[in-house]
Amino acid sequence: MNIVMVVYNNIATDARVQRAATSLGKTNNVIVISSGCNAVQSELFRNITIPLHRVPSMLNYILFVRKAISIIKYMNFDLLYGHDYYSAYILDKVSLIFKDRKYVYDAHELIIPDKQEKLSFRSRLFLHFERKAIKKSNLIICAQEDRTLLMKEFYNLKRTPVTIKNISKLPDGYCTVPATVESFFSKYKRVVVYAGIISKTRQIDKLVKEMADLDSVGLLIIGNGDQYNELKKLIEDEDIKNVLLAGSIPYQQLSSILRRCDIGYLFYPTTGLNNIYCAPNKIFEYASVGLPMLANENPTVRRIFDDSQIGICTNSIKDGVKKLLANHLYYASNVKDFNYKASWKQEEHKLVASIKQLFEG
Repeated sequence: MNIVMVVYNNIATDARVQRAATSLGKTNNVIVISSGCNAVQSELFRNITIPLHRVPSMLNYILFVRKAISIIKYMNFDLLYGHDYYSAYILDKVSLIFKDRKYVYDAHELIIPDKQEKLSFRSRLFLHFERKAIKKSNLIICAQEDRTLLMKEFYNLKRTPVTIKNISKLPDGYCTVPATVESFFSKYKRVVVYAGIISKTRQIDKLVKEMADLDSVGLLIIGNGDQYNELKKLIEDEDIKNVLLAGSIPYQQLSSILRRCDIGYLFYPTTGLNNIYCAPNKIFEYASVGLPMLANENPTVRRIFDDSQIGICTNSIKDGVKKLLANHLYYASNVKDFNYKASWKQEEHKLVASIKQLFEG
C-alpha cells in the first residue's frame, strides 16, 4: 500500500510522526511530506521536505499548503494521512480531487473550545478546516481518551475516534555528557531536571525560585525558548548557585544525562481543553530512564500519578521535591513497573490494524 503523510512541521523533532511513519513503513511504502530543509533519513519511510522562511507565519503556511498539494497531486497513493490541524485544509482539498482514496486525520492537539472560550479568527479558521477534514476522513485518530469523547460530541461523529497514545521513550545507549553538565553533577548528589520548552506558560521561573531555597539539591534545565534569556538574568541577578541552564542538547544525549538525575519535572497548564486533557509524552520519556516525577496540579497528570504512583502533583515544588527524595526507592520502583507496561507496540498494533481495516472493510 502507498501511504502519503503530510505534516506542517520538521519531523526531526516530531516523535509522533516518526513513530507512525516507522510503524506503517514496515509493511507499506510510506512517504512523509514535511516542512524543513534537511530530510530525515530512515530505512522505513522517505521524507520529502518543503523549505520555508525562518520566521513562522501564515504566509509560510500558505506556501507549504500550495507546495504540498502540488506534490501530492502527482503521487500514486492509496491513503493520505494528515498530521495535526495544519494538515486539515490539505486533506479537504485533496479529497475533492481524489474521491476514491482513503483519508486519515490524526489530531495531535485538541483545538475545540470550551464553552467560555472566545475564539480568535485564526482559531475559528483552523476549527473550520478541521471540521471539513473530519467529514472527509475514513479514520480519525486522537492522542488521548478524553479527547476522543469530546471530539465525538463536538463534531457529532457516529464513531469514536481511535486513541493512539503518545508513548515516547528516549533512545537507549550512553553518550559523552557536556563538560558543564558533568561538573554540575559532581557538585550535587541530588538533581532535579526539567527538559523541554522554556516558556512562560511552563512557569520555569517559579521552579527556579523555589529550588533556590533547596541549595543542597541541583536543578538542571535543558532546552530553549522565549523565556531563556529572562531566566538567565533571574539566575544571575539573584546569584542562584544550584541551577544550571544547559541550553539545547541533542536528543540522542538526553538519555545519558537524565539517567543521572533523581526527579523529572513537568508542567502542563490547567486552562483550555487541550491542556486540561493533555497527552503527556514527557511522562513516558522520564519513565523510560527511571525518573520519578514532580508536576503541577494538572487533572490528567494527577490521574496518571494517582493510578501509577510514579510521581507527585503539587503546587509546592519544595515540598514535592522533599517528599520524592525521602521516598525515592518507592517511586522509582513504581516508575520501573509503569515503563514496562507502557508499550508502543500496543499502540503500533492498534494503528496498523485500524489502517488495514479501512481497506479490508
